[in-house]
Amino acid sequence: MSIDDNHMASGSPCNGAQAALAIGILLVARAAVAAAPFAEMVQWAALAQKRHPAARVSFGFVEQGEPSVRAALMELCAEGVGEVLIVPLLLPFEPSMRNSLGRMIARWRVDYSGPWPTIRLGTGWAPETGAPSGLLDQLVAAAAEAEPLSVKAARPEGSLVPAQHHRVLLCAGGPCTQAGALLLWQHLRARQDEWTLRQAGSGMMSCRTTCLGPCALAPVMQVWPDGTIYGGLDEAGVDAVLRGHILNSQPVDALRYVPTGHKQRLRSDEGPGR
Repeated sequence: MSIDDNHMASGSPCNGAQAALAIGILLVARAAVAAAPFAEMVQWAALAQKRHPAARVSFGFVEQGEPSVRAALMELCAEGVGEVLIVPLLLPFEPSMRNSLGRMIARWRVDYSGPWPTIRLGTGWAPETGAPSGLLDQLVAAAAEAEPLSVKAARPEGSLVPAQHHRVLLCAGGPCTQAGALLLWQHLRARQDEWTLRQAGSGMMSCRTTCLGPCALAPVMQVWPDGTIYGGLDEAGVDAVLRGHILNSQPVDALRYVPTGHKQRLRSDEGPGR
């Protein structure tokens, strides 16, 4: 069933000239680092467009891959949609994802100068909400028909030891995840590729970690080999750390927190990265 005409008419288009684009549907997936999963999302979007021809359908990735959720949402806003339905294709749909998406979308709204649509966030599939049993049956049947996995012992392949000097750790513990760390991870990885940070300067590698400790400063990122802690980050803050600390070997004082032996709170919303 497609979105009905009454729902389409109830939207508040950002631009009256684009009233036909009253509704946008944004499919949200976790990550895609290869061509095949990206192509799969293209197929999901095409199916959603077929089912809801009056809507503008797009997709974005939370953790890694292009486009990011932010880029996809901004594109829908620029096209003048009056309402965006965010549809998570995630199993399970963790409550922290709702919290972090809501928090980050609120930040993006502050930075966006144009008209802002109404945004509704779905809960994804769950058994108690009437998950499509037919789809589950198809997945089980496909597994039953698949070829058995090979269990032959394989000769281990060699690996190069990374030459990069910096290690950037982004905390993915509970408080940091709720504060938007997964979306920051997507931004960090995109910047790493866009700015060729593996090769630039002394080079860097990045990874997500479990709790780094200072949960009240979420989202938290740590840069090694010196171990500098940065807190309260958003996309602008990540960019500032990459430019200053990684590319120019200058820690960003406005965002870093040094050990004092006492508990610390986030600074006021002044300066970059807030």
